[in-house]
Amino acid sequence: MRSGRRSSSRSRPRAPARTVTDTTRPGGAPDSVTAPWPAPQPIPSGLPPVPAFDGRLVPPALAPWVADIAERAQCPPDFVAVGALVAAAAVIGRQVAIRPKRADDWTVIPNLWGLAVGRPGLMKSAALAEALKPLAPLIADARIAYEASG
Repeated sequence: MRSGRRSSSRSRPRAPARTVTDTTRPGGAPDSVTAPWPAPQPIPSGLPPVPAFDGRLVPPALAPWVADIAERAQCPPDFVAVGALVAAAAVIGRQVAIRPKRADDWTVIPNLWGLAVGRPGLMKSAALAEALKPLAPLIADARIAYEASG
């Protein structure tokens, strides 16, 4: 049976079989698909304008650390700030929640995602790795506690 229908003793009339002729070119594509390609266009090299990073958005407790890493790594501070804020959010985790409705117990645990966007060679990976480095001992401790629990 298919799709929950009962089979009936009456059969539906079927369409007559059609003969298919092979109208392919040597490359294997049908004649109708082998229209000429348009001429390639150059890929734009310019980037759309984006606002400059505002260091005042980094929490004061993290700002000197972010500036130090950016200075030592010779990378934009926003790459480090992205990693630092996401690392802080990971550590805070479920300890902070939002209750959007005043008279309701609906609770939202916020998740913070971060992404560093830049051209190759701008030290994105190095900046993010340095910003996430303080999580390494916490991850190791959590792994040991997990493995010991069972």
